Amino acid sequence: MQTKLTLRLEQRLIRRAKAYARRTGKSVSELVADFFGRLETPAEGSTPEVVAQSPAVQSLVGATTLTTIQYLAAKAVGAKQAERHLRTLLSLFEVAPVTRAVLTDALELGYPDYEDAVLHEAARHAGAAAIVTRDPKGFPKARLKVYAPDELLRFIQATPQS
Repeated sequence: MQTKLTLRLEQRLIRRAKAYARRTGKSVSELVADFFGRLETPAEGSTPEVVAQSPAVQSLVGATTLTTIQYLAAKAVGAKQAERHLRTLLSLFEVAPVTRAVLTDALELGYPDYEDAVLHEAARHAGAAAIVTRDPKGFPKARLKVYAPDELLRFIQATPQS
């Protein structure tokens, strides 16, 4: 059962919350509910945000992202250094594979940028709870939560650790 809650906040904070809500396609009430949901312990709630309370959050990187990083890094710092950096990334992240099903489902999303659609579907098929991107607007119909890097950092910092 839902019930009404009244909050008194600074006008500046309310404006920021409303702007963030518009960007994420959520209501301010949903944002507040998400925040309170993060305060639950894993046994009390089943929201994907609860995962952030764990000391180890599993991270994925898209297979196509790795090929792009390698290409750009090789041009910037040379092939050997690019390979070293790529090996570091592979040691830190699991890889969300790009399969025929991922590519087909990405077509169905109707995103303006097919690459963004592929990344979304690779993450979804791999069981990710969210996407972290410098371009959250590139994921207009996301079925997963979409965070800008600074938003995710604030989210993790605001999440109580057990």
